[in-house]
Amino acid sequence: MFTLEFEEAYPILLVRFSGVLMPKDIFQTDQVVVDAIAWGGPLHGLLFDFSSVQAVGIPQTFIALRASLPPIAPDCKRVFVVPTDEVRKLAQEYVTLQRGYGTKAPSVVQSVFEAYEALQVERPNF
Repeated sequence: MFTLEFEEAYPILLVRFSGVLMPKDIFQTDQVVVDAIAWGGPLHGLLFDFSSVQAVGIPQTFIALRASLPPIAPDCKRVFVVPTDEVRKLAQEYVTLQRGYGTKAPSVVQSVFEAYEALQVERPNF
């Protein structure tokens, strides 16, 4: 499950995941990103917050497949907030694979404040 918030001044889409993270959550966010770009134009940043994820139901094969796909918004900065080891391990694997494919990989940080720094924004209004 996830919730969405949008910061218009920068513009940044914040996706907060919670509960059990499943492949369907990732597929649904793809459509949300496409819709956000169609509605508001290019995004400065995509901030994926996994802080409230309690369990992960995503197989390694899914991570490998996702990493092989080009980003929906290639010029957009992507940041993953992953404070827990389980999700961080998956995120780091994704980043490593994306780099291996020559794709600009997202930044992986442990807190929302670090994410703001990575996106070079101060006091976003989510």
